[in-house]
Amino acid sequence: MERGGRRTLADLDLHLPAGTYTCVLGASGSGKTTLLSAIAGTLKPAAGRVEIFGELVSDAGTGFFVAPERRRLGMVFQDYLLWSHLSVANNIGLSLRSRHGRARAQEMAREWLALVGLGGLDRRYPTELSGGQQQSVGLARALAVEPRWVLLDEPLSALDAGNRTELRGLLRRLGAELGFGAVHVTHDATEALSLAQRLILMDAGRIIQIGAPEDVFLHPVTAQAARLTGPVSLIPTPVLGRRGDAVAVQLGETRLCVAATSQAAAADEAPIVLRAQAVGSTPEPGAAALKATLHDAHFVGDHWQIEAEVAPGARLSFRADRRPQPEFEIYLRPERVWAVPKEQAA
Repeated sequence: MERGGRRTLADLDLHLPAGTYTCVLGASGSGKTTLLSAIAGTLKPAAGRVEIFGELVSDAGTGFFVAPERRRLGMVFQDYLLWSHLSVANNIGLSLRSRHGRARAQEMAREWLALVGLGGLDRRYPTELSGGQQQSVGLARALAVEPRWVLLDEPLSALDAGNRTELRGLLRRLGAELGFGAVHVTHDATEALSLAQRLILMDAGRIIQIGAPEDVFLHPVTAQAARLTGPVSLIPTPVLGRRGDAVAVQLGETRLCVAATSQAAAADEAPIVLRAQAVGSTPEPGAAALKATLHDAHFVGDHWQIEAEVAPGARLSFRADRRPQPEFEIYLRPERVWAVPKEQAA
């Protein structure tokens, strides 16, 4: 797919199961919003086909294209896009009047406001609401039209931390209660992992991994997939041996046997993915002891954030209950370590 003469999506073959809350996670420029625009119809693809529930809505080969307003999709945007001169009830009810009449549309609008936790605020205007409340109105408006899919474009990125947490909770609750299908694009790993039933990772216009959030987080297929899903240390290690999908690697003075992707298992060197969950500051059964040198430590309220060197040039970040000594030991849980293919030079 091209936009402004620049190819933004490539080799995309994607099926979205009905009734599934899908999050698309990627950095800026990865193509996630372009993908959403192709589904919505706000962008006409230069190649390929788009179908919604088996109904063709775009075919670049024949020129067939269904306009956005005829695709029966609900949209939630980063900017709330509410009519400032209309009450919140009228913002929701306006699109319902043609099907249900003015009185029933107003009644339905109040019902949807109650469902998103804004009961009794139907006569308020958008400027009288907080950002989180305005986005809740936007969500109610999108769901009220009974869409085949709800498309959410960075819907929480304009909110402060407290409102983001509250809106994530609302989206989870409504998703469970109503079972609507959604495509939610975001650059926030916490947002994607906490909401998705199915997670798609994108990079440079390509899908690099699809799966259940926990599986994608624990078993990234590449180093970039690991970075996208949260804070991580990627430490290059020589592969000393392999057995099936497990490899023996050397980290400092310690030899570890860890699970690996098939590409990493066949390589001579593979970065290992180390997240905070793999590192402990006290011994436990099955954990491997590693000598560490303190590089940085700072207190962040409920824990210390530690950066330590465990081998020449190999640093990892983790959390601890207290500040360690300059030289100390950490304990690595091999079952929570994962080896990925070595990145190719650009």
